[in-house]
Amino acid sequence: MRSLTVADGRVLFVPDYNGNATEIIALDATTGDVAWTHDAEASLSRDATVADGTVYVGGRTDPETDLGEAVVVAVDVVSGDREWSYTFGSWNFDEYGPCANTPVIADGKVFTATYPSGSTIDHQYVQNADLFVLGSGDVPDDGGDDGSDDSDDGGDDGADDGDDSNSGPDDDGSDGNEDDC
Repeated sequence: MRSLTVADGRVLFVPDYNGNATEIIALDATTGDVAWTHDAEASLSRDATVADGTVYVGGRTDPETDLGEAVVVAVDVVSGDREWSYTFGSWNFDEYGPCANTPVIADGKVFTATYPSGSTIDHQYVQNADLFVLGSGDVPDDGGDDGSDDSDDGGDDGADDGDDSNSGPDDDGSDGNEDDC
């Protein structure tokens, strides 16, 4: 089991069944009864974040393989209904795909980093990690698009890539492999 989060009378957690977490569970904080279970249809990474009545979890779209696209899923804390999901596209690696890390919510924006989940080569975490910021003006998708604007009109693609030149391993100095989806 990942960490517990309490919000709006719910105890929220992402159960980890032998390294494969695919659902978010909410318990009634008073009775301990299951209030709802949400199948994210994704391999979920790390912990859930809660802000303004929504629980956010990052992961990868394909829970059956190490491939797929990085994704953030947003679920209503009270009902367990999916509010939206946002995919960040796939990579050209043959062995593993990107994963979205635990989202951070600040100033009405969702911040997350993607990383090459499954890689055993440390430098790939530095070279391939990206920071994304989803803001209130962004239109989340329903999983069918990578969120990019394929036209060449110079418009905003809905996700801001951060400068990953200073990206590195986890703050604790580890290579991050223990956080794989």
